[in-house]
Amino acid sequence: MKAVPQISKPLVCTRTYALAKTTALCLFLSLLTLGCEESVNTRLDIDRPFSVFGLLNPKADTHAVRVFEIEGAIRLVRPDPIDATVSTTLMQTGATQAWQDSVILLPSGSYRHVYW
Repeated sequence: MKAVPQISKPLVCTRTYALAKTTALCLFLSLLTLGCEESVNTRLDIDRPFSVFGLLNPKADTHAVRVFEIEGAIRLVRPDPIDATVSTTLMQTGATQAWQDSVILLPSGSYRHVYW
């Protein structure tokens, strides 16, 4: 009786897969570390006095946006009033609505100027 050869998984394919997996992992980790920066530049070269953060939904009747003062550096928000006016204009009629400033104290102890 003749012996039938056994077919097994080639060792070369297993090693190639492991090498590809290791290479991909090393590449991912190196890209991840290249994307991180240790220092933060607190000086801003922006010629605008304020930054506005928020979303206006045309289907909503009430909106709110956060307004940050830009004074050349990133710093904590103070609870003092800021010299900003936020308003919206209804394009169909030209009617203008001024928004109201609210100072919100977060549980962390920091403040936010929110206009609504």
